[in-house]
Amino acid sequence: MITADLHVHSMASEDSETPVCEILSSAVNHHLRAIAVTDHVELVDFQKGAYDVAAEESWALLESAAVPHGLRVARGIELGEPCFDTALAARLLSAHPYDFVLASQHRLSDALPDYYFIDYSDWTHDAIVREMDAYFREVLRVVQWNGFDSLAHLTYPFRYLPSCWREGDYRPWQSVIDTVLGTLAENGKALEINTSGIRKGLGQTSPDLPLIRRFRELGGVCITVGSDAHRPDEIGADLAVAETLMREAGFSAYTVYFDRQPQSVSIDGID
Repeated sequence: MITADLHVHSMASEDSETPVCEILSSAVNHHLRAIAVTDHVELVDFQKGAYDVAAEESWALLESAAVPHGLRVARGIELGEPCFDTALAARLLSAHPYDFVLASQHRLSDALPDYYFIDYSDWTHDAIVREMDAYFREVLRVVQWNGFDSLAHLTYPFRYLPSCWREGDYRPWQSVIDTVLGTLAENGKALEINTSGIRKGLGQTSPDLPLIRRFRELGGVCITVGSDAHRPDEIGADLAVAETLMREAGFSAYTVYFDRQPQSVSIDGID
C-alpha cells in the first residue's frame, strides 16, 4: 500500500489555514510513513513581492515542527510557473536545502488568473483548444527546464473545464503530452498522481490512467502520489485509488524524495 503523501499545504500557503502540527498529526492518524509539506510559491507573485514571506514562513514552520516518531517529513515546495523566471527559480531553490520540489503550472502569464478562477461555461470549443494548446506548451517548457523533482497534476486545467471535456480524451494534445512524458522519463523525473481531482469535480486523478500508463510506456520509472491537501482531513485522501491505477499502469513502486534524491518504495511494502 502507499504510505506517503508528497503534496500537502500548510498555513504558509495563502489557500490553507492548516498548522504544520495538524498536518503531522493527521499523517500519523492516517498511518502514513512519509509526508511532504509543499507550500505554494508562484513565481509571478514572488516577483511582485507577494510570496517571499510565504516561502520563508513555510521553511520556518517546518524547521520548528516536532516530528512524530516513525514519520519522515520532506521539506518541500510547490513551485508554480518556474519558467516565468528560471534564474529567480534557481535562486529561490538555493535559499534552503529542500528535500522535494514539485513543479506546477496554474496559469499562463501574470496577466491571466489561475485556471481555478476562470469560468469556461461560455467558451467556444476552438477557444478551449487554443487555451489547452498554450497550457501544454508551457508545461513542456517546465519539464525541459528540469529544475524540479516531480511534475504536479499534469491535467490541472481539466478540473475546471465543462464536464464534456473531462472524459480523458487528450488526442488533440497527445503529441506534446508524449514529449512531456518522454522528457520526464529521459531526465529521471517523477510524474505525480494527484488525487484531488476525485474530490474537486474532475472525478478522477490528475493525470488519469491512460496518461499514467503512457508514462510507463515511454520509460517512466518514478511516480509520486499527492493528495494536494489543504485541510487535515484531506491528507492521504484516495491513496488507494492511486495505488490501483499504478498497478494497472504497470508500476510496482512509488517514489519519495529526501535531499532531492529519489527513493523507491514497493507498493507491496517490500524494500
